Amino acid sequence: MKATAIYMKFDANPFNVRPGDYKQITGLLPADLSDELIASYAKDAVPEGYVFVGIERDGTGTDA
Repeated sequence: MKATAIYMKFDANPFNVRPGDYKQITGLLPADLSDELIASYAKDAVPEGYVFVGIERDGTGTDA
């Protein structure tokens, strides 16, 4: 299963998006992992200067 972590620059305005404000990183994970565990992996991998926003899992958006 694919899961995409979505990150936003810590000082970005979500209503005035500029290039580089968001970053997405996709990983391949076992299908039976819980949303909570996937979110914990994504939170551990936050790029410097960004904050964790949420997870998109197999095309379905879920916040964690």
